[in-house]
Amino acid sequence: MKIEHLLWTSATGWQGLESSTMHNADLVIFFTPSDTLEENKLPEELRKFYPKARVVGSSSTAEIFGAHAYQMSCVAIAISFEHSFVKVEKIHVDDVNNSYLAGKELIQKLPATGLKHVFLLSDALKLDATQLVEGVVDNLPPSTTLTGGLAGDDVRFEKSYIYCDGEIEKNGAIAVGFYGDRLKINFACEAGWKPYGPERIATKTSNNILYELDGKPALQLYKDFLGRFAERLPSIGLLYPLAVRPANSGMQFARTIVAIDEKTQSITLAGGVPQGSFTQFMMTSASQLINGAEMSAKKVKNSNQDELVLLLSCTARMQVLKQRVDEELEAVQSIFGDNTKLVGFYTYGEISPRGLTQKCHLQNQTMAITTIKEET
Repeated sequence: MKIEHLLWTSATGWQGLESSTMHNADLVIFFTPSDTLEENKLPEELRKFYPKARVVGSSSTAEIFGAHAYQMSCVAIAISFEHSFVKVEKIHVDDVNNSYLAGKELIQKLPATGLKHVFLLSDALKLDATQLVEGVVDNLPPSTTLTGGLAGDDVRFEKSYIYCDGEIEKNGAIAVGFYGDRLKINFACEAGWKPYGPERIATKTSNNILYELDGKPALQLYKDFLGRFAERLPSIGLLYPLAVRPANSGMQFARTIVAIDEKTQSITLAGGVPQGSFTQFMMTSASQLINGAEMSAKKVKNSNQDELVLLLSCTARMQVLKQRVDEELEAVQSIFGDNTKLVGFYTYGEISPRGLTQKCHLQNQTMAITTIKEET
């Protein structure tokens, strides 16, 4: 397995492209802002340079290259396999209520025999990502693992895109299937957020919209929790997510608040919130987030031979960390070592189990890491 790491900025152009020796690469994955992706110039340059590769990507809030977060850049990974191969499928979701069926159909497009791992990229705004992931997970072949992320759009929540072989998609998802017995894939995700205050029951919900907590208007309770910061809604919602624990599960998920509706007094979350769930408001600090990122790296790091390290960190973490954003990347870099190149993006949601033996879910507020290598 050979890999090239590429970075584009307006000041430098492509770094690493001219010295490339991998014109026959099998797969290219890139991340870039939605405005840049709309122009389609950079993805097309990658397609021309790697004519045999499947080229996939998504819009991002910020891009990760090494131990630094960039904005208005493009980061890319070109991969050439020796004993393995990939297959790529995509799907358009024409109705948010069809998100689960879309996930099921998408995963069934990939041949099941030999499917080791699926990396999923999805639009975040025009479909129910929680249901999409559930549709994929419920139909994965035995022993096949899943990770991925949701396309970002800074903190505008206006447009997010996925990209596959020249086509830009607003309402859809891409599944990259990795095949081969010699592939070794590890993954982990940690948050660093802490629940705060009493648990409340989600007494009225619809998919990812929360209308009532303990029979009271959800938005009003959330405003009471925020106090004077409530005037900064909805953007302040990135900094104060909601912990959701389904009644039939012992697992707790962080859910980002992405929109509010004054008329219905409701809160729209970046992931599903089943009716009857137990919920709590959440808080954090920069130090807690950095510790969470380091913990995620420690869980996934097994040796010095990991050739590909993908980092997907939640947009909300970037908003909390601000000028300290590179510190969580430096914490991860310190675990993997300076010779390992980190590549990834800041997302609207992370797709990962919380442990190697746990079921995969849509996560919010986490640092999710996937490592892929091909053993000789």
